[in-house]
Amino acid sequence: MLRGCQKKVIHLKNTESDIFDEAIFLVSDTVRENLRDEDFIKEANRIISENVIQRERKERINIKLGLVFFLLGALAFGLGALIFNWIF
Repeated sequence: MLRGCQKKVIHLKNTESDIFDEAIFLVSDTVRENLRDEDFIKEANRIISENVIQRERKERINIKLGLVFFLLGALAFGLGALIFNWIF
């Protein structure tokens, strides 16, 4: 929430993206006034690409962890069944 201060806001609607409907960027107070539109676009693309890559990495790690826990559970169940059959 912003109170008592002014922020420069870039609000993009209808991004023509399959992923994003809208994008909102709050421009830093320290930014120079003579920046070109290309500079804003370049920085926005950098931020977006870094966040998408991080999300993809997290999803891959979650899939690998799920597979490891599934295999460990199957191994524990199999060993338990063997021990149960051996005892009885």
